[in-house]
Amino acid sequence: MRAGGVAELIVDGDTGVLVEPPGLALPRAVAELAAAPERCRALGAAARRTVEGRDWAVVFDALLEHYQELISAATRPAPQVVRLPAVTPAPRARRAAAFFDVDRTVVSGSCFLALARPAWRAGLISIRSLLRAGVHQAFFSALGARSDHRLGRSTRRAASLIAGMHVADVRRVGRRALASRVLPRVHPAARLAIDAHRRAGDLVFLVSAAPEELVGELATLLEVDGYAGTRAEAARGRYTGRLLRVCHGEGKVRAVEELARAHDVDLSCSTAYSDSSSDLGMLRLVGRAVCVNPDSRLRAEARRRCWEIRRFDLGGTATMSTPQQVAERLNAAFNDKDWPKLAGLMADDIECITFANAVLRGIDENRAYYATWWNAFPDCRVTAHSHHLDGETLIEEGTFTGTHRGVFRTPMGEIAPTGRRVQAEYINVITVERGRVARQRLILDRLDLLDQLGMVPSLIAS
Repeated sequence: MRAGGVAELIVDGDTGVLVEPPGLALPRAVAELAAAPERCRALGAAARRTVEGRDWAVVFDALLEHYQELISAATRPAPQVVRLPAVTPAPRARRAAAFFDVDRTVVSGSCFLALARPAWRAGLISIRSLLRAGVHQAFFSALGARSDHRLGRSTRRAASLIAGMHVADVRRVGRRALASRVLPRVHPAARLAIDAHRRAGDLVFLVSAAPEELVGELATLLEVDGYAGTRAEAARGRYTGRLLRVCHGEGKVRAVEELARAHDVDLSCSTAYSDSSSDLGMLRLVGRAVCVNPDSRLRAEARRRCWEIRRFDLGGTATMSTPQQVAERLNAAFNDKDWPKLAGLMADDIECITFANAVLRGIDENRAYYATWWNAFPDCRVTAHSHHLDGETLIEEGTFTGTHRGVFRTPMGEIAPTGRRVQAEYINVITVERGRVARQRLILDRLDLLDQLGMVPSLIAS
């Protein structure tokens, strides 16, 4: 509080903590306080009693009233403060969703081959058919969208392998194949991405050219909201060898559109994940495209369109990130306005103390808080300048910048857009547990920020 000199207000260990600059004393003291909420509350209560009667909250209210008088007398439009209760952003009328390709995106390798080998062992197909399935799948994986004609022919031949088989037998073999051969090859990073979308409130769908029976079983095991796959015709409990739908290329685009209509999904704020250039149509359909282990053509297109490129593999992703790595990813997600990625870095029971000393608990409360800043400052960014590590607690010092182009909701009310560019120094204290942020404390000079927005009269401030 700015209510007097240091000697007047701060009694070390009673109303505050005194440290000697420079060095690590300040960040260490901040870390100790962040880890001891009861002590923070005791110090705060003592400090509040000390400065009662000259608290800036009282003084600042008077400044705002006086400034409003100045605004009403001015001839030019000026920012206005409307005293209203804090309002959280209205929920979207339509939901966002994440659409995941399966082969080489969610799963390392091919689901189709995972079914072919157990089918041969169960006596459902011959060794010659097994080899043909491998050749057809090789064409599928290698050619992608570069040869839709050959791909269609290979897919029809693959469908002919199950002609005459009982649907129940294929489903039984497929269920076993998933448990023993497919599920262990699900990329850990894909699981994390699916979990992040769930935590963000998005629907999650699997969309694959693999047989619908396999995709459906995998969707159940991964607990996603729906799926689409290649559908084979069946009559009297047996497959006929004809395909009713090929979920590839334009067929996959139609499948995504059907899922979106059925679940009232807004594709413009949805995400799609794929490894293949054959899925360019699906990736162009959504607001955010993520290219996972992309083939050369998709990689070139991703670079041209500035799409996100990620590397999923079966090893290395299980190691926990360091607190600094978590902080860097947190900042990158904030700057990209990427809520699913941001939510994926937070523990389910995260506790965050904001600049205004409000306590946010859980993912939903944090989502509304971040939306407030993104709506008010659409181009906002944070830039870290230094990091100080104390065990699993990281203290980051940096700069927040942004242009005030939207309504800024504060505990005192709403501030209409001013168009002003602001820059403020901040301290972010995070405690990381099991690779995610469990506790966070944000510190920023709010009075300086409001001054830059023109809410404090320059003549009084001087």
